[in-house]
Amino acid sequence: EQNLMWLCAELGTSLDRVCRSHFVPSSVLVQELEDALPYWPTHLDILKGVQPEVIITYGISDVSPFWFMYEQSEALGDSWDQVKAGQGNWRCKTFTGEYNGRRVPVVGLPHLSRYKLSGKSHVVEWIMELGA
Repeated sequence: EQNLMWLCAELGTSLDRVCRSHFVPSSVLVQELEDALPYWPTHLDILKGVQPEVIITYGISDVSPFWFMYEQSEALGDSWDQVKAGQGNWRCKTFTGEYNGRRVPVVGLPHLSRYKLSGKSHVVEWIMELGA
């Protein structure tokens, strides 16, 4: 939670003003991206109501919310970018997706249980350039 609080402060907002959710209930074991499909309609409704400027996901492994968002995009924009995460050889990634007919950048950070985001201002600047 410290990582998330630091990120919000750096983005000029507070944690209580950020729409956030778990992609699937913690009791669900996701072994393939398709395992998350039953929960997608709920997230589409959230995206429709919130209309975020940017979507930030945690974890960028092959089975992660980042790649699920990529696969569920109605159309993919021409932007695809990455930046060094500032920890080991990890990277932060982004693409522009389309959800409910609306284009929005999707950012994938290394999972915050292993990645210390605090102090990595270059990552925050990169996110802000994307639209946050």
